Amino acid sequence: MQQSLRLAAPPHSEPKVLLCGSPGSVQIRTSFSMEVIVAIPFARWGAQPYVTHPFPYPETLAAAASACGSDGVVRHSHCVHPIHMAMKWRRMLDEDASLDMSQLARNQSVSRARVTQVMNLLALPQDVRAHLIGLQEPAAIRYFNEHKLRTVVACATPETQVRRFRELCRSFGQYAAI
Repeated sequence: MQQSLRLAAPPHSEPKVLLCGSPGSVQIRTSFSMEVIVAIPFARWGAQPYVTHPFPYPETLAAAASACGSDGVVRHSHCVHPIHMAMKWRRMLDEDASLDMSQLARNQSVSRARVTQVMNLLALPQDVRAHLIGLQEPAAIRYFNEHKLRTVVACATPETQVRRFRELCRSFGQYAAI
């Protein structure tokens, strides 16, 4: 059984009837003198027709586009190290006993693995965490990313973690007073 989609047409024109299951796209002029392109997917995909143009986008994208420099790179007012996310997520888990890491991942729109990887940063020694929390320079925040810190977290003892973190600091050209 084929489904059909009846699209309203502007006055003095015939409405369009699109059959779901016949792939393609149809350009339609709406009553607001605006053109819309509707895509029709294959029936076996189980999808309904959808508007492809004009593409709806959040207003925040317009604000982000205005924040772009001449080189097209978006300038953020601040950078946040993943250790801050880990501390925030730990607070959320401690405050809500019914919340588990899977639910947290769904709420934050990240994978369960990502939550685990970020939360593993809390296993770092206090001195290393304090150093990461104090990072202000965006280049340093990007350099000491979660992926690089996985090798530090994987070390067996806190002493080897501190030694490995100092090596990372030296390779970045930064002195770590820990």
